[in-house]
Amino acid sequence: MTTQLPIRYVIVEGPDLSGKTTFIRQLHKATGFYYNIQDRSCLSMLCYAKQYSRDIETQKQFLREELSDLNNFFVILLPSEEVLLDRLAFRGDEFQNASSVVTLRKLFEEEVDKIQHMPNVLVIRNIASAEQLAEYIGHRLRSYERSNPSEVGAMTSTWVNGVKHTEAQLKFKMCIRPDYSDSDILDNHLEGEYYKDIMSKCCTIIDDELSGKNPYGKPQDLASRRFYFSSDSCISSIHFMPRDGDLKVLCALRSTDVMKNGSIDTRFLAHLSSYVAKNFKWPVENIHLYINFNSAHVRQDLI
Repeated sequence: MTTQLPIRYVIVEGPDLSGKTTFIRQLHKATGFYYNIQDRSCLSMLCYAKQYSRDIETQKQFLREELSDLNNFFVILLPSEEVLLDRLAFRGDEFQNASSVVTLRKLFEEEVDKIQHMPNVLVIRNIASAEQLAEYIGHRLRSYERSNPSEVGAMTSTWVNGVKHTEAQLKFKMCIRPDYSDSDILDNHLEGEYYKDIMSKCCTIIDDELSGKNPYGKPQDLASRRFYFSSDSCISSIHFMPRDGDLKVLCALRSTDVMKNGSIDTRFLAHLSSYVAKNFKWPVENIHLYINFNSAHVRQDLI
């Protein structure tokens, strides 16, 4: 695998009696405890806050932050009212009755309707056996983690369009092999010259620091924190931090029309990360690329 979008948390959500506990057990079994699975998140906290007439604004913001990290993947179990009521009648519930179960499910449905088109959200309404569901979800998770830079960048556009907001703050981490290459991106008709300019400036900055052309007149080694590109353009900062066989590349994008640039900017930053490691012959075994979209948006006048 050349690149990877590692999943930090698989977050399993759904109303009471939706089958989360059984499903989580089967998913752990099917994947050999490969994933860090979280039972419930701020989605539940938001729905319970609405059910009990508590303040919801904080939970809405926390949920948005969880969702805006593309290394999180949500699996939302949402069986029909009939299924939930049948389960309630069969086994009972410590907290819910028939009326509250139906009310809570409606609250989940309302909130899920707002997020179901996000690329890191999977809603399951037709509940199969826990074993079949775990096998299917395991396949979907592995496929998600195999996403390449172009696909991950495209997710930013899907995310913004999916929630119908004019602007979002999105982030993700990708793992990139040192031999990765996507030099075709430098010939992109929209941004190729821009990318070449950034690449040249990054290499000049690093070369100057290694040779001591800095305010201190001191050559830098690989422990330096000075391999840093900054600009007032849309790709506003790139920080290269080689450490103990790993290279962290931390990128901040000030403003990004993700429909136009989400995919190509991500491709370029992945290519740049591996190019720098190879160009300076850094002893790198793993590259960790962190990208923060400070203002991910879609130009409404172009839709």
